[in-house]
Amino acid sequence: MLLVGFLFDLLGRRIVTVAAFVIGAISTMAIPLVAPSVPLYNTFRVIFIETMVVMLSNPFINDYVTVQSRGIATGFQTIGLTAGSLLSVAGLYTLTNQIEN
Repeated sequence: MLLVGFLFDLLGRRIVTVAAFVIGAISTMAIPLVAPSVPLYNTFRVIFIETMVVMLSNPFINDYVTVQSRGIATGFQTIGLTAGSLLSVAGLYTLTNQIEN
């Protein structure tokens, strides 16, 4: 978590956030493709989880949401990131099954 704050201060919020989205998307797309290889699967899962840390530890909620609504906003953010991850992996799994058949 400390490294993410350092990256936000060093590179800026926009660059770090966009890079996390891009790296997370690439790792999500690669997971079903490398799944037969356990070491590659684990590597891409770790990369994906690290991008989730960047998304969950960003300071945007503190900047743009009122104090009374921060708990709700954090809950929506967490639910959205988790639901997006599940849906993207399920969708990619379905697509890769259709390609193989």
